[in-house]
Amino acid sequence: MRPIPILPALLSALSPARWAWLAALIAGIVLAAMAVSAGILLQTICTVLSGALPVIAIIIGLSRHRPVRRGPWLFLCGGLALYWLAAAPGLAGLWDRDDAIVQIVTIIGYTALLVGVVGILSDGGADGDVSTLLEALILAIAAALIVWFIVIAPVRASDDNVLVGNVLGALAYPALDLAMFALAARTILRYRRISPALLLLLPALLATAATDGAGLVTFASTTTSPAWIALGGSLVGNAFVAAAALHPSLARPLLGNPRPIGQFLRLRVALVGAATFIGPAMLLFFDRQAQKTGIRIETPEVSLAALLVSALVVADLYLLLIKLDSSLTTRLVLESELERQANSDSLTDLPNRAAFVARLGELLTRDRRAVALLFCDLDDFKTVNDTLGHSAGDELLVEVGHRLRRAIRPADLAARLGGDEFAVLLGGLTGRNAADQVAARILDAFRAPFIVADQQFTVRISIGIAFGADALGPSDLMRDADIAMYLAKGRGKGRFERFRPSDEPAGASPLAMRTSLERAIVEH
Repeated sequence: MRPIPILPALLSALSPARWAWLAALIAGIVLAAMAVSAGILLQTICTVLSGALPVIAIIIGLSRHRPVRRGPWLFLCGGLALYWLAAAPGLAGLWDRDDAIVQIVTIIGYTALLVGVVGILSDGGADGDVSTLLEALILAIAAALIVWFIVIAPVRASDDNVLVGNVLGALAYPALDLAMFALAARTILRYRRISPALLLLLPALLATAATDGAGLVTFASTTTSPAWIALGGSLVGNAFVAAAALHPSLARPLLGNPRPIGQFLRLRVALVGAATFIGPAMLLFFDRQAQKTGIRIETPEVSLAALLVSALVVADLYLLLIKLDSSLTTRLVLESELERQANSDSLTDLPNRAAFVARLGELLTRDRRAVALLFCDLDDFKTVNDTLGHSAGDELLVEVGHRLRRAIRPADLAARLGGDEFAVLLGGLTGRNAADQVAARILDAFRAPFIVADQQFTVRISIGIAFGADALGPSDLMRDADIAMYLAKGRGKGRFERFRPSDEPAGASPLAMRTSLERAIVEH
């Protein structure tokens, strides 16, 4: 038994690179705990360090693990840097955190962060990430409308001096959080395999949402939230982002083994449909309530949000229709290919026996007097197989199919019935001589030598002709042409013969007749 290298395995398990993610997680949580329990100076320092932690971790993780998709992580890195660049100085009192410009910069950073999360939670655009993003934004705007009616409007009605920055912060952050949760839920439901690096991002979303929710409550109640709520959630989120960026699983695809995307289509349509009614419903409800409470509703602002939701729904439906059209086209192409394979000979690509018989029945039903069947059989094909091998025989059959196609009329149908047996179906005949002319062209096409397996030789073909007017159905017509073909072989091969009713002995079965003709050919 081969000895197990214990020391290398132990060193690998204790490698700092292997456990860097856990160290970053612990360090981030410690910084968060210190920030919420310290004075303003230490709180600012811990907040700056906590904000820098995921940015540095992402840069190191991208350099060390080299994930396939670096773009989303770079967006996440830039968004975090911009977000904490605006937030940390505000804690130190360097500028007013409630200033509209600071809030806008923070929201831009938060939006870049959202773009990064969208990319990380997606699968590279393979199956509807744009639609998922649109649906997440629809839900976010719908949630913002609810928050506006329930929280923002009453506060603004009671205090005309509410800053725009406070309104933006209280409204935008929870809405964007909802969009992230929608994307996270989509990922969890969509994929059977989710890497640990991606799972570490989910607590970060929860922690950030807790902070933003606390901000909304603070805005509504005009009170101040404890530091461990107002700040701690975001700092803990930083710790989990840093851990995710440093986890070794970042080097592998984050998602795998997807479920069919249409599996949750009904739920998605229901949520998006419900979101479109929130704006109008809220306007109707609160318009009646306004008469009792005196709370004013900014109809233009709400109408604009409802219009934006409708526009996103239209865009989502458009993408859905494109996707359904593409799926339908793909299905039709596959069905067409399956039908072609079911009705074609795999070697020569000619119609097979089933397709030939079906077409024969159609023409006989339409006008049997204008139908003729040419039953073609290669002479001495067994000799080619025995001498040159089956590969050479297959090559010869392919060339036979090509020559038959070139010899017949455009409206005629050539098919391979099996082995070295071929058939040609003629329709629209005005006289029986037309069938003789086609048979003669086929014989002429076979006068030129074949080159198979780098050898040149001549192959002849025997043809039996039968007419639809002399047969009761497809099977009778094929039997008659088969008998005529064996008559051609018996009379020298490399020729064609018409079937005549007198060629069939009274009381003889088709099988017995074919056997006797084969024996006569061999004896000849």
